[in-house]
Amino acid sequence: MANPARVSAALDDAPFTAYRSLAIGLCICVAIIDGFDFVAMGVVAPMMMRDLQFSHAELGAILALTQIGAAIGALALGKAADRFGRKRLIIISLLLIALFTWLTAVASSFEELLVVRFLVGLALTGALPATLALTSELAPARFRATIVSLAVAGFPMGAAIGSLAGGVIAETYVWQAVFYVGAALALALAAVIYVALPESPRFLALNDNRGQRMKAAMARLTPRVNVDTLWLPISKDKAPHSDVAQARTPASIRALFAREFSTPTIMLWTLLFCSGVLSNVTLVWLPTIFDQAGLSVGYASRIVGAINIGAVLGMASAGRILESVGPRLTIGAAFLVAAVATVLLGSAHAAGFAPAIAAIMGFFLGITTSAGYALSALIYPSAIRSTGVGGGAAALRIGTVVAPVIMPALLAFALSVQWTFVAIAFVPLLAGILASRFTIAYDR
Repeated sequence: MANPARVSAALDDAPFTAYRSLAIGLCICVAIIDGFDFVAMGVVAPMMMRDLQFSHAELGAILALTQIGAAIGALALGKAADRFGRKRLIIISLLLIALFTWLTAVASSFEELLVVRFLVGLALTGALPATLALTSELAPARFRATIVSLAVAGFPMGAAIGSLAGGVIAETYVWQAVFYVGAALALALAAVIYVALPESPRFLALNDNRGQRMKAAMARLTPRVNVDTLWLPISKDKAPHSDVAQARTPASIRALFAREFSTPTIMLWTLLFCSGVLSNVTLVWLPTIFDQAGLSVGYASRIVGAINIGAVLGMASAGRILESVGPRLTIGAAFLVAAVATVLLGSAHAAGFAPAIAAIMGFFLGITTSAGYALSALIYPSAIRSTGVGGGAAALRIGTVVAPVIMPALLAFALSVQWTFVAIAFVPLLAGILASRFTIAYDR
């Protein structure tokens, strides 16, 4: 079996090749598919409610069950990716996404949607831990936080595409067409990944006894490296810190709470939970909030699109900011600015500058989510990296479960749009206060 530290060091030191860039680009595309499907339900929700005749409370149940499925998928399939491989889990998840997204379009009742969207949630979050773990393991250490944050930025990029294109598709054709497009995209990407995406050499170094697959992957990713040297010992001072004396540890949730990981795990899960609550409200419930206020689906889709455009920029920037100023200032300040922007968004539509406020809100919300995911991919070693990312993703998805539970109750008060957004702003405010106490060391 190859020396995992030697493989990691070779990947860290080798220059970028066109093939390595392609592999990372495909990982970003997986996140784009995730974002597209996540927001599609929210964009067409008012049309679905009128067509299939279900209430706000029933919509909340559908969205909540979707996120429960996502939380289960993140924990179970993140662990599976550490055991069976990143590439295999990504392909399986994309095929399931294609199937269940298509079934969403043909569902004809509230009960059918409950089952189908739960299964969509399982598949969607199954892809995320494997994707971010693979992205982290393909990237050199000096750029890892930045590249992981770019991969995370694929989610709001897909959500922006879903909200802007979804509104047009739904209003031009029928709401079902949005899900047909999402299913086709997932199926096409699964085929491309099967042919073009490598398995993680870091994973193969721990799990491929003969090393043939690992040699083939390294030959394509790092053509200048002599693959026969990857079995040699390496001194501790030259090995990546996370791979020093790393054992082939069985992936388990318990490993995330070992002494060196327990405090970072608890803090990351709490902050990602808060990000999940706010993300669900802004990406899924805004169309319903604005619809209740008498504003059009087209207007709501433009606001959601602006939030996601801002989030793309925030998520893409988060890694570099994280490397520069550290987690406490990065995440804490971003939550606090997001709280202010949330309050302003409630009254900005009357003044005509709502898209600008929405983009600012999305930018700082994107930083909080991306920085949390990037840290999840950085602080754990390869043997439990996908499990760690899956745990963080599950915490975020649990937050998105809470939002559909509380939003129908909030909407039942029939508050003005302004006061509805003031109430929502308490989530990022409390998270910002908590993040100001966040201290963590990680490999850069």
